[in-house]
Amino acid sequence: MKKNYFLIVSLPLLLFACSEKPKNCTDLWQGDADTNRIFKVTCRYDSTQSYEVYLPANYTPEKKWPVLLCFDPHADGRLPVSLFCGTAGKLGYIIAGSNNSANGVANIEYVVKTFYGDVIGRYSIDSSRIYAAGFSGGGRIAASLALSWSNIRGVISCSAGLPGFQPASGTRPFVMAALAGDGDFNYSEVEALSEQLKGTKFSVYTSIFHGAHAWPSREQLALALLFLHLKAMQEGIVATDHRIVTCLKNSLIDSLRYYHQNRNIADEFAWAERGASLLSGYKEAGIFRKKVRAISSSSEFRKYLTEKEQVLRMEEMLRMEYQKAFTEKDTAWWRKEANVLRSKLDGSSDGLKKAMHERLLAYLSIMAYTYTNRSLQAGNREAARHFVAIYGIIDPKNPDYLKFRSQLSD
Repeated sequence: MKKNYFLIVSLPLLLFACSEKPKNCTDLWQGDADTNRIFKVTCRYDSTQSYEVYLPANYTPEKKWPVLLCFDPHADGRLPVSLFCGTAGKLGYIIAGSNNSANGVANIEYVVKTFYGDVIGRYSIDSSRIYAAGFSGGGRIAASLALSWSNIRGVISCSAGLPGFQPASGTRPFVMAALAGDGDFNYSEVEALSEQLKGTKFSVYTSIFHGAHAWPSREQLALALLFLHLKAMQEGIVATDHRIVTCLKNSLIDSLRYYHQNRNIADEFAWAERGASLLSGYKEAGIFRKKVRAISSSSEFRKYLTEKEQVLRMEEMLRMEYQKAFTEKDTAWWRKEANVLRSKLDGSSDGLKKAMHERLLAYLSIMAYTYTNRSLQAGNREAARHFVAIYGIIDPKNPDYLKFRSQLSD
C-alpha cells in the first residue's frame, strides 16, 4: 500500500481544487469511479482468457472511442480499470484490463495479442487513439507494445521507465506518462526518463509522488490520462477544450502555493515540473518553467539535492550488502533485519530516508521473488523453500509470495 510523507493534505482536494468554482472545474475530467459499469468479458477465440472492461455511460457503437489497454503484473484486470474509470467516464475512454497478463507468463505475446484482438474487434475503437498502461512488469509490457506496434499512440507506465533504451533514427516516437512513488525501487528509472528522451520527438510526462511500489492513486492516474488527452488535443485528433487547460493550470498553481507556504521545496519543485510537463506545448506551461528555474537556482534546493545524493549512495551500498546476504544469512537474521527496516520506515521524520527504507523493503521483495523463481526453474525446491521463507518475512501479503508458498506446499 502507498504511504504519504511530508506535509500532506487531502490529495484529491490538492490536485483538483481550483481558485474558482472547484467542483465544476473538477467535473471537467474527474468523475466518480462507477465500478458498476465494469464487467468481465471472455475472449471469443480463447475462452481461457478474459478481461475487465469499462464503457462510458454514453457508449454507442455508432461512434469511435479511444481505448486504454491495461496490464497488471498479477493478472488483476479489474484493479487498473477501477482506478481509471472515473476519469475515463468524463473524457470518454474505454478501459480494458487483462486477467491473464502477468509477471512470469511464458506465452505473454499470445496473451497480449488475444486480449488486444478481442477488445479491438468487439468494440467501436478509434484506431488513432489506442493507448496502453501498466504497473511494474505490466508497465514494461505497455512500453514494449508502443515500441513495437505502430498503432499504440501513447503509454502510461507506472513503476517502470525505459532502462537501456536509446532512441535511434527512425524510432517512432509516442506519448509517454511515467509515474512512480519515491518509495519504489524502480523510481530512479522513471525519474531519469525526461533526460533520457530529451531532444527526441517523444512527448514525456513524469511524476514522482510519495508512495510505494504499487499502482498510483486515482488522482495521479487521472493526471496521466489527462496528459494523453491534452496531447490528442494538441495534435488535432480531438477538439481543444480550453476549460480543461485553464482548470489544470489553476489546480497546479494552488498546489505550488500550498507547498511554498509550508516551506516544502522538494514538493514545490515536483509540482512545478509536473505543470511544465503536463502543459508542454501550451502557453500556460511558461509559468511552471519559470518556477522550475527559480527553485533550481536556490541554495535551499541545492542543499536538498546534496542530501538526496547522499541518501542514494547509502542505499546503493545497502543493496550490495543485501545481495550477499540472500545467499549467506538465515531466516532469523532476515527477520531481525526486516524489523529494523520497518521500524526505521515507521519512525523516521526524514522524508528522504523514510523513502529509502521503503525502497529497500521493496527491493528485497523483488530479490526474494527472483531467487525463489530461479530456484524453482532450476528444480531446486530446497533452495526455493529457503528463499520463499525470506520472501514471507519481507513481504507476507505479496500475491507472488502466496503463489510460491502454495506451489511449494504441494
